[in-house]
Amino acid sequence: MKLYNMNLSNFATKSRIVVYEKGVNIEMAPIPGAGPSSPEYKKINPLGKIPTLDADGTIIAESEVINEYLEDKYPNPPCCRRRRRAARTSARSPASTISIWNRPCARSFRSSIPRPATTRS
Repeated sequence: MKLYNMNLSNFATKSRIVVYEKGVNIEMAPIPGAGPSSPEYKKINPLGKIPTLDADGTIIAESEVINEYLEDKYPNPPCCRRRRRAARTSARSPASTISIWNRPCARSFRSSIPRPATTRS
């Protein structure tokens, strides 16, 4: 297995923590090309999202999905204690709602903000 990630990505950090906590032998691979928008990386993950797990040919994107996959595939040691699983489950719905519905709104707002002109010396 191979986890494509970037050191400064909060999302990749979440998945790296799960990998290290579980002690799973997964190759940590840098994003190929010039970054997540590069054609080389888009061949792996067409959405260009970070991180991406290549699980023996199955491509899994989104840190939450990657972490759940690793938790299911390697249940020991558990990353989420049994008594916390109910809390984790109840927290997924609002987190997913925010992630799915808020992101497009934020992107449209961000693109409407005028950017200052840059000057070069």
